[in-house]
Amino acid sequence: QSGKSDPYIKIIVGGQSKKSSVIKATLDPVWDEKFEFPGKLGDFVGGVELKAFDVDAFGDEPLGDLSVKLDGLTKASKVGFSRVLSTQGTVEFEVTWLAKPKKAAVASPGKAAKPRAASDRSAGGTKAAKTARKVKTERIDRNHVFAKYMLDTLGAAPDERGIFHVTVKRAVGLEAGDTGFLQS
Repeated sequence: QSGKSDPYIKIIVGGQSKKSSVIKATLDPVWDEKFEFPGKLGDFVGGVELKAFDVDAFGDEPLGDLSVKLDGLTKASKVGFSRVLSTQGTVEFEVTWLAKPKKAAVASPGKAAKPRAASDRSAGGTKAAKTARKVKTERIDRNHVFAKYMLDTLGAAPDERGIFHVTVKRAVGLEAGDTGFLQS
């Protein structure tokens, strides 16, 4: 055998996994396949994992894997990566977050906003401002930090629903590990 593999990529993100098609007898497969993972944005921030396998009659053999944390994402709609697998080769892929459009809130006709009481606005600001000052002095919990991170880096709240896309473009240097054994 020439060392060529029959590779595919398994994508794991947000507790979900999907598998690319198998490309026969190649060291440098091109997939250009897009996978959709629906859910909440907070489910995907932990990162995306890609695992390369070689299809084999006696069981698929791992060719390598990689993990990418998504903390580098910004409000950009698409981010491309080229990463080296743990054992051999390089994989090129893109990730995209597409938020579901929010429904616009429509005010009911005839209902006006209730004016705040004068006591809420006097001597030191609104009740909300007083509460905000109190909260600033308290310890910030981990969920607050996570939500702030989501808003600052991705421009979205962790409970925002949408679709996380992973496009597996191509790989280079995925040599089969079973060369020569029981081959004719």
